[in-house]
Amino acid sequence: MKMKLPGMYGITRIDVNGQERAVHAYRVSIQKRNKKFVKYFTDLRSGSRAKAFEEAKAYRDKIVRTTKPFTRAEISNSVKTKNKSGMVGVTYIVKINDRGRKPLKYYYWKAWWSPEAGKPKTAAFSVNKYGYEGALELAKKARLKGLKEMKGLDLSFLKLSKLRTKTRIHKR
Repeated sequence: MKMKLPGMYGITRIDVNGQERAVHAYRVSIQKRNKKFVKYFTDLRSGSRAKAFEEAKAYRDKIVRTTKPFTRAEISNSVKTKNKSGMVGVTYIVKINDRGRKPLKYYYWKAWWSPEAGKPKTAAFSVNKYGYEGALELAKKARLKGLKEMKGLDLSFLKLSKLRTKTRIHKR
């Protein structure tokens, strides 16, 4: 199956008119599986701006075509740097309801998963009801249970995280 990419996907135009030196080029920058592919295609070396773009586009298409795409299971298990729960798909949420006279804050941990593409499911656990650590553990368990619904997902490496500490408990 051939994948159609947006025209400028992974390609950036650089035009710098400095006093000492001018730079006119296209930069291809793609990151796949923790490997970066970066290459510059200058107008001068390519012969023209249009030729530089065609070379950049051909290089980009080759990288995309020859690197293996992530599966849904891999995406579901890739931990992001901003993750605070220690588990992918488990998020701490503070919701403010300001409809009444006095704004109310609701604190909860929410688990997200998608057993089928385009059909997300969630479960939320109140910090007021279960406590901070209790709600976190319930959300992690819900996430694990939900992931078991996903077809072809190996859960052997997952463990409930103990990364959260009481010193990081939210401020009310």
